[in-house]
Amino acid sequence: MSWVASGMSMLPGLSPRPQHHLVNKKDFTEKVESTSNATFVSVRECEKGNIEVTGKVGKISLERSNGLKLSLDNPVVGGVLEVIKCQDVYIRLHQEGEVPTFQVDDSSNVTIEICTRSQIECLYYIRCQGLKLILNDAELSDDSSFQYEIPTEEARANLQQIAHWSAASADASFVAEGVVRDGVYPTTAEMKLASDAKKQQMINGMASMLLGGIDIRKPEPLQDGKSNQGSTEDENEKDKQLNLPD
Repeated sequence: MSWVASGMSMLPGLSPRPQHHLVNKKDFTEKVESTSNATFVSVRECEKGNIEVTGKVGKISLERSNGLKLSLDNPVVGGVLEVIKCQDVYIRLHQEGEVPTFQVDDSSNVTIEICTRSQIECLYYIRCQGLKLILNDAELSDDSSFQYEIPTEEARANLQQIAHWSAASADASFVAEGVVRDGVYPTTAEMKLASDAKKQQMINGMASMLLGGIDIRKPEPLQDGKSNQGSTEDENEKDKQLNLPD
């Protein structure tokens, strides 16, 4: 039993999560009939098997298996189908099948077949080879089929990548890019230096504006006979305002 499945079924106050486990099976055919949106389907260490999943399920995980064919006729409600350390896997989504997110790790020769572009949103992958997406477009009158080779260059093998539709359009391509870009990008230290420099520039600009608005002039000399008289008149005026006695 995987950690995800056992953890979900042991949470207090929740009913056990329906589960279907296939472990160490060879040359087999299995039909999984799900009656719950929360059903967890786990396939581990299996070889040369045909698995048909009917009804909605919560999650599907294929792990350490070879030569599997998996078909789905309903959505994976939880949104994720995992393929981990597998080889030669073929996944087919029928007309009503839908898997928003695929996660493929350390696997090779994995093919996903869909009927319409709306059945898949994206595919995350790392350390993989031979990933393909086949679109048998049922919406076209000529039954067109497109095959997208998902790039898995050795130079980027240890970088997680994501493949997704190029646009929300009927003729979108399936493109790939790095989840974390491996190009030249600023570090946090460089960003802090840039931020500090910007703040200092703003401070200098404000200081220049303030100094530019102040008119500093040399004081004019006092005229003879007026300085004391002016001072006395100012003091008398202040006394009157304060109602002070003479």
